Amino acid sequence: MGFKCLLSSRSLIRVSGAAAHEFLQGLFTNDLRLLHPGGSIWGCFLYHTGRLMCDAYLYQPSRVHGGDVCILVDVHRDVVDTLHDHLLDMRMRRRLQIDNAGKEFVVVATSSYGNGGIYEEEEKTPPPSSECETFMDPRSFAFPAPLHKSIFPLSKAPSVTDSVARYETFLYTAGIGEGPDVFKPARSFPFECNTDFLRGCQLSEGMLPRSGAHPPHPCHAGDPKTHRSIEVSIFSRGNWR
Repeated sequence: MGFKCLLSSRSLIRVSGAAAHEFLQGLFTNDLRLLHPGGSIWGCFLYHTGRLMCDAYLYQPSRVHGGDVCILVDVHRDVVDTLHDHLLDMRMRRRLQIDNAGKEFVVVATSSYGNGGIYEEEEKTPPPSSECETFMDPRSFAFPAPLHKSIFPLSKAPSVTDSVARYETFLYTAGIGEGPDVFKPARSFPFECNTDFLRGCQLSEGMLPRSGAHPPHPCHAGDPKTHRSIEVSIFSRGNWR
């Protein structure tokens, strides 16, 4: 029961360096302070207009890469080059290494969700091994059973896996999608894709604090992104008062 699917549609970008969190904090809709070693978060990268570039998962391996903090960005292969170029452009003088790691690693999705819609008891997320590291999918709260993503070196990828259709059915049964077919590049706003309901957008990111509040963490889009997205979502959803 359950499934193990090699996700050939996914690719990885590796961002390594002491300033990796600070750098991505200004480009990602979610709060990088929530990302810790062995953890994951989900959200979107935006164009300067506030429209979507792509949705992405961020994983922070427990092991460092070359002595530096490393964050793996998991995106659809159709937009990986666009995002890679965008990150290189925004890096400027920061001491960061940004690599397209799609030819080094593969992503494998696993879940113990039964064929009859029954959630089977499963073990906790396994500790990192020499072959792979496994992360809980940050949107598992919205699924009928926990979903895990394992990052394997290409040479260590499982030789036998289930059809990716089982993974897609698992997502669609929960009413959740991913990739450019759902998150339309340069067309959609984050709220139009329910990133707020899926915990992929922190409205406090970049907003100015009130008197006596903690200072905001840096966000290059900051108030304009947050304000513009909120206003557009109000009118597009018809939730105006």
